[in-house]
Amino acid sequence: MPVKRYFLVALLALALLVAGCNTKPSSPAAGTGAKIKVAATIMPLADMVSQIGGNRVQVITLLPPGSSPHTFEITAPQMKDLAGATLLVQVGGGLDEWAGKFAAAAGPGLQIINLGQGLVAPGANPHIWLDPVLVRDQLAPKVAGALVALDPEHKDYFETNLKKWQQQLTALDREIQAGLAPFAGYTFIEFHPAWFYFARRYHLQELASVEEKPGQEPSAAELANIVQTASSKGKPPVFIEPQFNPQAARTLAAEYGGRVLTLDPLGGGPGAPTTYIDLMRRNLETMIEAFR
Repeated sequence: MPVKRYFLVALLALALLVAGCNTKPSSPAAGTGAKIKVAATIMPLADMVSQIGGNRVQVITLLPPGSSPHTFEITAPQMKDLAGATLLVQVGGGLDEWAGKFAAAAGPGLQIINLGQGLVAPGANPHIWLDPVLVRDQLAPKVAGALVALDPEHKDYFETNLKKWQQQLTALDREIQAGLAPFAGYTFIEFHPAWFYFARRYHLQELASVEEKPGQEPSAAELANIVQTASSKGKPPVFIEPQFNPQAARTLAAEYGGRVLTLDPLGGGPGAPTTYIDLMRRNLETMIEAFR
């Protein structure tokens, strides 16, 4: 090969090499197809992200099945496994503050969305996801907005998924309304104050809680007071939860002849629903059975 031609070929190869070295890898928002890695504190939030994010997200649930978000402590192995997440979705309101440890370890690149902000006052009841209308009108749009901010090229995709899921939530709301309409005003005793927003939405009454604060067992005097109140209210059902020891609730129900049934605010465990809508439908079935 003539020297001049060889020189030109070498120069071209060098230029291509330099150009390749200077090319920066695209971010997920720039359309490489990489998924947004999202950490959600509880299953209902994780499903919310999955429904809206679709194939654009990789979602991890922080709370293990069977655990209570009120008492859970995140572990070092979990924080290591979750490295690389770009979005943390939590309820806030004192329910899952333990997620702050993960946020601190993840560094400044992690975006955090607190779904309870603006809905839950400090010290108020944080169980907002148990009201499907709040989920449809308040929580889901917040999640969609966070995903759009991270991946603006797929805004239409996220917004289409949001609308589809909101339609399913509307159908769920109507189903619950129809199922519980015959029992408007009925009372129940819950294990801990998880069902405030649900009861308010569907015209039920929380008569009492076995544990006003998770992990704080009632005194004998408190149990006696609940028994007296329940006996005068037609022996309402007692709803326990799979995340808590049911012994105190069973003892209480036995004192006045009340039925004990299980409501699950979190799902995700063995044999439990793994989507929010399926979870709420199963809880609806349990409530109808209890009130009949």
